[in-house]
Amino acid sequence: TLRRVGDTPVVGLAYHVPAVTHPDAIPVQVLGSILSTQPSGRLYKALVEPKKVVSVFASSQGMHDPGTFEVAASLPKGGNVDEVRDTILALVESVKEKGVTQEEVDRAKRAILKNRELGSADTNQIGVRLSEAIAEGDWRLYFLQRDRIEAVTPAQVKEVASKYLARSNRTVGVFLPTTAPERTPVPPTPDIATLVDHYKG
Repeated sequence: TLRRVGDTPVVGLAYHVPAVTHPDAIPVQVLGSILSTQPSGRLYKALVEPKKVVSVFASSQGMHDPGTFEVAASLPKGGNVDEVRDTILALVESVKEKGVTQEEVDRAKRAILKNRELGSADTNQIGVRLSEAIAEGDWRLYFLQRDRIEAVTPAQVKEVASKYLARSNRTVGVFLPTTAPERTPVPPTPDIATLVDHYKG
């Protein structure tokens, strides 16, 4: 829990997930879309539509090394942080237990592939995306990931949810705005030379 000056409470969850080159990485990406895409995402429907939060997202960063799958929600001033946190956790657990539908997977895949197609039509975007693939290990990963997206199934999404969205793999963080943050002042390290100069035991 972090208390600092600000206006917007935030609830966040982070789970450790594999590198983008691992076969589980793309189903995790699809899971993020299923949870948070507007207006069909599960978290969007449960939290944004009833105005419990201002915004919500769930996504993983595709990286060369293992990284995190993150879920975060920004609340209105005075929003109920505990309720939002519990709702997110309940939704995450429901995916682990009951999985996702074929319709949800198809919708997520269409959205991700459409975004890739629009990006590939823009010379700046395709340059950035290919450079990201190079940073991940090889430019051809850009195309390998497309093929993997097309092949994702509901069973794969449920499998990665069960595998990585475990309580033991989860960190929950909360930002609580306050006008008077409590800070504990820690004094600097004393000058040791002065401390022991002329010392006699």
